[in-house]
Amino acid sequence: MRKGERKITNLNIKSISSSKICIGDNVYKVNSAILHYGKNINEGYYTNLLRAEDTKWTSVNDLKVEICKWPRNAKNAYIFFLEQI
Repeated sequence: MRKGERKITNLNIKSISSSKICIGDNVYKVNSAILHYGKNINEGYYTNLLRAEDTKWTSVNDLKVEICKWPRNAKNAYIFFLEQI
């Protein structure tokens, strides 16, 4: 690791804000997220949420693409893509 970085090993996210996230002195917004649904990483399926506008999201899966809201608690979120603002 580089100087000033720290490794987080026990992160338990209850929910994630879809508006602003502060990490240290930097502020980010979530632009996209990959969500997983299933018992474990080897079973189930993945979907993607993309920011369509400031408050609207697009849900993408194998069958359809549709406008949606950010899911409550985002418990199935697996990977977040952030943009520094």
